[in-house]
Amino acid sequence: MPLPRMTSYRDSTEIAGIGVGATLLRKGEIKQRFITDLEGEFIVVEVALFPESGVEFEVLPEKFGIRIDGGRTARPENPKVIAGRFLQPACCRPPLFPRRKQGRQRLQDPVRAGR
Repeated sequence: MPLPRMTSYRDSTEIAGIGVGATLLRKGEIKQRFITDLEGEFIVVEVALFPESGVEFEVLPEKFGIRIDGGRTARPENPKVIAGRFLQPACCRPPLFPRRKQGRQRLQDPVRAGR
């Protein structure tokens, strides 16, 4: 259940007439809100949107993201993927994200790539 106001969240802002409130859930809060123990496997952020009266918008999971340190963007995970992970014993769960190759990787500059 969302909190009544965007300012009720630990962090809040307004973007284009839509108030955004967000809170990074702590261990105890995660355990209160979810049946499955997500602790240690997932970062859980509660986000609520508060549009001005008469403002309509659509929230699509694939368009939603949270910027984290280093400019990377965290995207929401499909609930079916999360549920499927917990059907397997912890020892046998495949990684959610592909592991990075060890060592330095050369990244191509997208601006210069077209030249």
